[in-house]
This record gives sequence, C-alpha cells and structure tokens, in this order.
Amino acid sequence: MDRFSPYKVLHNLDSVKRSIEDPATPPLHVQLDLSENCNHNCIFCFFREDAFNTGMRRKNIAKGVGRRSLKTDKLLTTISELGKLGTMAITLVGGGEPMMHPHAERVLKAIITAGIAYGLITNGSIRMNPIMLESLKAATWIRVSLDAATETTYARMHQPKNPKKDNFQRTITNLKRLREQCPDTDIGVSFLIHPYNYKEIAHCAALCKGIGLNYIQYKPVYTEERGEDVIPFLPEIKSQIVRAQGLETHDFQVIALLARLDDISKPARDYQYCRIHLLNTQIGVDGKVYPCCVLKYVEEYSFGSIYEQSFEEIWSGDQRRMVIERINPSTCPPCWYDRTNEVLEYLASPHDRHETFV
Repeated sequence: MDRFSPYKVLHNLDSVKRSIEDPATPPLHVQLDLSENCNHNCIFCFFREDAFNTGMRRKNIAKGVGRRSLKTDKLLTTISELGKLGTMAITLVGGGEPMMHPHAERVLKAIITAGIAYGLITNGSIRMNPIMLESLKAATWIRVSLDAATETTYARMHQPKNPKKDNFQRTITNLKRLREQCPDTDIGVSFLIHPYNYKEIAHCAALCKGIGLNYIQYKPVYTEERGEDVIPFLPEIKSQIVRAQGLETHDFQVIALLARLDDISKPARDYQYCRIHLLNTQIGVDGKVYPCCVLKYVEEYSFGSIYEQSFEEIWSGDQRRMVIERINPSTCPPCWYDRTNEVLEYLASPHDRHETFV
C-alpha cells in the first residue's frame, strides 16, 4: 500500500469510530489554505480566477487577483486550539501558494509547538531562507507540484508570473536543497498528466530519482473534461509509466493513480452518506471552515468563521449540523474520497452475524 491509499483511514479506527458515533468529535486532519496569493497561474489550478466549472460556484476566493492571507494571530490561535482538541495532522495546501503567507515561518513553528504532524503541498519555487528550512525539517512530508521535466513544459503548465525568477531550474534547485536539509522528511513530487506533458512522464521520474526524492506521484488532471482529454494518449501514457516504474527501488517509489480516470469520469458511488468530512476538514483563506476541497469557498457549505467563533464552537455548532444534513453525495462532483467513503459507510453499518467470516 502506498501513501495515497484510500484505505489508510483503517489505521485510525478509534478516531473513525468516535467520529461516526459523535460527529462533534474534533477532526483528525485539517487542511489549511494559508494564502490566495500565488506566484504561478497553473493551467490546471482548481482556484484560478478563470477556473473550470466543477458544478459548484465559489464566491470566497480570488486567487490570481486577491492578496489575502489568513490573519496570523487568529491562525496561530486556531492551530494551538486544534492541538489541544486532539487534531493529529495539518496539511498546508492551496488556495494559493502556502509559503507566500507573510508569516509562513511562524505558522510552521506554531504547528510544531502544538505537537501536530504536518505536510506541505507547494509549487516549490519560493525562496527558502534558513529559518524556513529549519522548520521544514519537522515536516512529515513535502510534496512539490512539478508536472514537467523541462523548462518549456514547466512554463506552459505552471505559467509563472515572473519566469525569470520563478522557473523550473529554481524549483529543481529547491528540491535539491530540501533533500539535503530535510533528510528525515518524506519528499516527493506530483505530476498531473495533461496533453501538454505526458511525453515527459518517464524523464521526470529519472530526474526525481537522481535528486534522491522518495517518490513521484502521477494522476490525471481534474478538468472540465474530467480526465477524458488524456484518453487519446493513454497508450503512450501507460508506456511512459511502465518506463518510470522500471526506475523503482526500495528508496524511490513510482505511484500511478490512473484508476482515478475512472473515478472522475464515471463516478459510481456505493455509499449513501459522506463521512470523510468528519475526519478531514478545510479552513479557507477567508477564515471559514468547509467540509471538503470541492465545497470549499461555496458559501452555503460554510460551517462558520474562525474570525467569529472558536474552532470548537464551529465544529459543535448548529450551522455545521445543518450543512452536513444538506451534503448529498449523489449531487456532488467527482471526489477523490469516494473509495474512503465506501469504507466508512461499511464501518458505520450495523454488524451482522457474518462479520467474523473473513
């Protein structure tokens, strides 16, 4: 099993059972959007101003034109509160580029002080000063969105706003620094497969292995075409991935999530209720708490704002209960957590006399 298995929730059965029995149980994992500011304008970004239609209308995010970051004092207070409530993990993720938060170093230190494990998803092109690198040593994992093996393709996929400074070579240099400075951190890259970059799949794996990274993750871009835009290239894509897998060793893993093409193009849900939001929730750059990444910044799915209430008050509040009642998986866009939700539905179902006949 790999880092991205939908079944890793089974390693947290006690938390799962508590959350199913009492939805007010604090979440195991919180994802934080630190800033809507970003130095790239990736063609595949979920939150760019002219982003593709997912069927959900976002009103509270202005990536590319906005400059908001979560207010530092409230953010630090919330991180401390999450630690006291028992949250075990935080992921610093999008909206924009998390490391463009004006006090990113303070945020990292606050997470460490709270005793919470953390991961970081970043484009990897921000200048990393010694203070930041010192805090990044404590990260459980860091995943850099690379999506290319050449400068030309990188520029086409990421569209850096200042390509003289934020470019492919700088990102590669930062990956090498991270590997050198964070020897105990699981470091890898993501490669979103797109018609622009599929010919560089194997080349990118060789590049990452040469740097000494732990893994490369391949998955289809989630666009309005829902992965179908790469279907004409599937024979070459699969050939490239086979070549990449030939580079695998004990220390370097090639993770190809091609099954997600089926998950997002033909979503068939074998569950009635969404429960992943009980364990994994989102705090947007607007300070509002949301159930998931797809419903993030959709106003009618906000649980409440950390600028108006404590996280605990939001999590146990009436507004969250009402939003949960409205979540209907049959009307949701394709979701990476479909398989996890199937597991959670099974665990929440009444036991029968056959359960020991494994």
